[in-house]
This record gives sequence, C-alpha cells and structure tokens, in this order.
Amino acid sequence: MKNTKFFSLRLPFGMYVHYAGGRKIGESRPAYAKGLVHYNRRGKLIGKMECSFFGEPNHYDLQRHCIGYSRRKGLAKVVHFSCNGTAIGHTYTVLGILFVTV
Repeated sequence: MKNTKFFSLRLPFGMYVHYAGGRKIGESRPAYAKGLVHYNRRGKLIGKMECSFFGEPNHYDLQRHCIGYSRRKGLAKVVHFSCNGTAIGHTYTVLGILFVTV
C-alpha cells in the first residue's frame, strides 16, 4: 500500500477494517498473545504487528522478517518507517475510531 491513502475503521473488540478507493482492502484482528494479525480482502493472512518491550509497534511479514515499525508523534499522529528507518507514511487518528493513512 505504498503511497496510497486509505482509511481504517476501528470496530468493537479491537478489530480494524481497512478501505481504499471506496472498497474494503483488508482487516486486522487481535492476535492470540499481543498485537494484530493482518488479512487481505479475501481473508488471506499477510502479516502481523507486535508491540516491542517499549510499546513501539513492529510490523512483520509471514516469514517473521521485520518490514517496518511505527512511532507516535503527538496525540493524533503516528509515523511509519521502513525496516531501515526511512519514513514511509503517517496515520492521523480521528476520535480513536477512524484512522487516515497517507
């Protein structure tokens, strides 16, 4: 989803549904221990997010390779980085239920 604006809606029980171009592109569900498991629009597993010891979200592919991480910047903004530390996007939070990622 590089360079694509998409919206995520937070549902009860920690589930997120992701939309781009007016259609569903995937969803994220709480994982067994901690973090979120990511699925594409067809329900196929595509990755996982786990929080580090310091609470920083780290993103992994299916082979458990780190593909990036995120850091909060203020109350309503999260900056996303690639695994080598390059900023690749950011997310704005609206009322804790709507997330806009650019």
